Amino acid sequence: MHSDELIKRFAAGSRDFFRINLKEANLSEAHLVGINLGGANLAGSNLSGATLRSANLTEAVFSASTLWRTDFSSAFL
Repeated sequence: MHSDELIKRFAAGSRDFFRINLKEANLSEAHLVGINLGGANLAGSNLSGATLRSANLTEAVFSASTLWRTDFSSAFL
């Protein structure tokens, strides 16, 4: 799935993206409060400035990802 599709589905009310492949996705500045990205492949993704408060990120892969200014407040890592 591409980042634009994820954002569109999130805006429509979907929150469960368990084990999704978002390798090298651009999610900079995305507002994804309460999203379930458990087990997601986020390797090489740009998450700079994203808001992931209260997100489930357990077992997510962040290798080589840009996490500058990402808000992980109350997230499950």
